[in-house]
Formats: sequence, structure tokens, C-alpha cells
Amino acid sequence: MLLYATEYRRLRPDVTDRAKVLKLLGYGEFDALHLALAENSTADLLLTTDDRFLRQALRGLGGPSIRVANPLDYAKEVAP
Repeated sequence: MLLYATEYRRLRPDVTDRAKVLKLLGYGEFDALHLALAENSTADLLLTTDDRFLRQALRGLGGPSIRVANPLDYAKEVAP
């Protein structure tokens, strides 16, 4: 996947601090980090197939500042 990446993000203290908060609130370690990085980036959307992660984000756990969606649901939403 790294071959297709056009941007790379370094872990900054504000991102790791946010990830720690999200983890304490119940997100898995990598989910918390992914969400914190996405919030800190210029992304409009974070797609995931992880049902647990998606449910937590949709419930507003931790007050995500970025939209989190399932790729299939999102594709249906934007398809003509």
C-alpha cells in the first residue's frame, strides 16, 4: 500500500496525545491512531471495514472531528 501513498504523516505529540485519549475511551490501539492521524490530516473521510471501530465512531465516542464510514456504504452514497 505504501507504493500508492502520496502523503506521509509523522507522529507528532498532539497526534499521539489524541490517540492515547481515544484508546482510553475504548478504541483499539491502531484504530485510535488511525483516527487521530486522519483528524490531523487534510482528509475529509476515514473509511474502515472494522465494524467495531465504525460503531464507536458513529456513536460519537471521543467526538471524532472527521467522518468515518464503511467503504461499501460510502460507495453507494456517491454512486450515480
